[in-house]
Amino acid sequence: EEEEEEEDLVIESQQVWTKDPYTQAELAKEPGGYYPVALPCGHVYNRSTVFHKGNRGYMLKACAVPGCSAKVPEDRDALPVHEEVRLMLRTKRPKAAQPQTQPDSVEL
Repeated sequence: EEEEEEEDLVIESQQVWTKDPYTQAELAKEPGGYYPVALPCGHVYNRSTVFHKGNRGYMLKACAVPGCSAKVPEDRDALPVHEEVRLMLRTKRPKAAQPQTQPDSVEL
C-alpha cells in the first residue's frame, strides 16, 4: 500500500513551466499563431527562442536548463507544441486580471 501512495505523489507533482528557460520571458502564443515547443528532454521554450539565428547559426544548440544535457534536434520544425502549455495559454486571464507576483512554474 505504501508503494501506491508514492506513485500517487509523483503523478500529482507535475509542473507546467511559465517561463522560457533561455530568455526568462513568459511563455506565450507568438505572432503567426505559434505556441511554445518542447525539446526532447521535455523542457519548454518559446518557438522564437528555438528558431532564433545569430551570425553562427541557431543561438540555442542545447537545453538551457542547468543539469540538462539535451541537444536541440537538427529538424527543429518537428518539435511538438507543448499541449499543456498551449491549453494554459488559451485559458489564461488577461494580464490586468493577474496577480502582480507569479511563480516561474505552477503545480498541476
